[in-house]
Amino acid sequence: MGFASIIATALGIILLIVTAYVLVSGVLVASETVVAAQKEMTAIQVEMLGTSLNVTYLVSDIIIENNGNEPIRDFDKLDVYVVDSSSGPTLYRYPSDWTITNPSPTKKQLNPGEEMTINLIGYNSTVSSMKIVTPNGVPACWP
Repeated sequence: MGFASIIATALGIILLIVTAYVLVSGVLVASETVVAAQKEMTAIQVEMLGTSLNVTYLVSDIIIENNGNEPIRDFDKLDVYVVDSSSGPTLYRYPSDWTITNPSPTKKQLNPGEEMTINLIGYNSTVSSMKIVTPNGVPACWP
């Protein structure tokens, strides 16, 4: 009888140790995931703080200047919203709805201090307002 209680106690202690190990490892994995997500979100917010865009001229073409500290890439994710007198806001996407005419249509990024000319394909109305939104969510509005 005495030996059976020792074995039962040993098994109970082993089960407690295994349970504690599983719980602690789960907490460690969860905390690593949270830390990685916080680092990624901080990097995105730092990039957003360094991004700034200015609409400098607007007639038939839109000239925008990168007046931030971060280069603007991924023009296919750059949204151009135009509101004119005949319709509500319209979304124009690159390259199907607008093209780059200056400095070069093959250029892959807009560096700080550089200007870029956007030509809206087939657009011939009067713009009452517009908004350009960068891939990381920073907007530039006109007027």
